[in-house]
Amino acid sequence: MKKSLVSLILVISLNAHAKLRSHDPAYGDCSFACKEIPVASEVMRRLGQNKFTQLHSSRLQILSWNIYKGGQTGFTNDFQRLTANKDIVLLSEVITADPVAKSMTSVTGFAWDIAVSFLMKKQIGTGTAVGSYATNLSPGFYRTKDVEPFVKSPKTTAKAEYLLPNSTKKILVLSIHGINWSGDDSLVRQLQMTIEDIKKHDGPVVFAGDFNIKNSTRLQVAIDILATAGLERVAWDNPENGDQRNDAFTRGVVVHRAELINDVIDSGSDHPAIVLDIEWIQ
Repeated sequence: MKKSLVSLILVISLNAHAKLRSHDPAYGDCSFACKEIPVASEVMRRLGQNKFTQLHSSRLQILSWNIYKGGQTGFTNDFQRLTANKDIVLLSEVITADPVAKSMTSVTGFAWDIAVSFLMKKQIGTGTAVGSYATNLSPGFYRTKDVEPFVKSPKTTAKAEYLLPNSTKKILVLSIHGINWSGDDSLVRQLQMTIEDIKKHDGPVVFAGDFNIKNSTRLQVAIDILATAGLERVAWDNPENGDQRNDAFTRGVVVHRAELINDVIDSGSDHPAIVLDIEWIQ
């Protein structure tokens, strides 16, 4: 009886300290690392300044990576190495504080558009991001109505459009962090939020990131939904054995390379990075 009472007091105490009323009244309380959920007008943040108005080439080098909030000891070095000579970079688990913010702004000539899913202590935001040396002509985001288990925070997908050289066409890129429920319905809703905009876009598309694809059923769900907007899963040079949470889908481009960079696991992050070499052919 005494042990049960102590356990009950401990649970009440943890919940009292973990929860704070969310900023956005559309959401309920969030917990643990989440201290506030920003209102829609405060979701987008920008770091850095882009150097050019358009992409340099129709052949593009793209990085996508869940960076684990920069929490691994090798993050800074791995980030510097992986972002070198990239045209576009898609990130998840970004934070608006060092070492992540410092690493992002150290990429010369890049601007980063961050879609904050929630705020941690000291108003530090975390979410997804897209960066490039080219002007983002349409920064935006999609935010789930569903919330994560335990933390009770939504997930964001950051969006960008960049002008292709010698053309009026733009490439649409989306950086996702998939919602982490065990069932598939919440991921279905998260992907469906993006579909109409992808269908309307007159140009190539890259949709990549940590989809949190935990099993073959969820993978097929993602393939089927994105296929309705003309996207296809890339053919991986080195697919993971078993479930592959990090993935990429494209439309209107030739994929010359789609590789998982595994040497960053337990060095710069707990996830492999994705490197894509794609080409838009007019």
